[in-house]
Amino acid sequence: MQEKVFEIVASIMGVPPTEICEDSSPETLPKWDSIRFMKLILALEETLGIQFSDADISRMTDVRSILERISMREL
Repeated sequence: MQEKVFEIVASIMGVPPTEICEDSSPETLPKWDSIRFMKLILALEETLGIQFSDADISRMTDVRSILERISMREL
């Protein structure tokens, strides 16, 4: 799952997947802005077949927290 999420983040942020890690965030990826973040949420929901709540989305501040929210949705 982590690899798939890294690929989605990389695609949306316009960087190679090798540049993505759990610490990737708006501070480490210059293209991570609010528009790309919403595109990322939509891509994750569509690809993974899950839906995030507003509370989930507000807690997604980096790739690590995105992975945590996904794992909670998969339970």
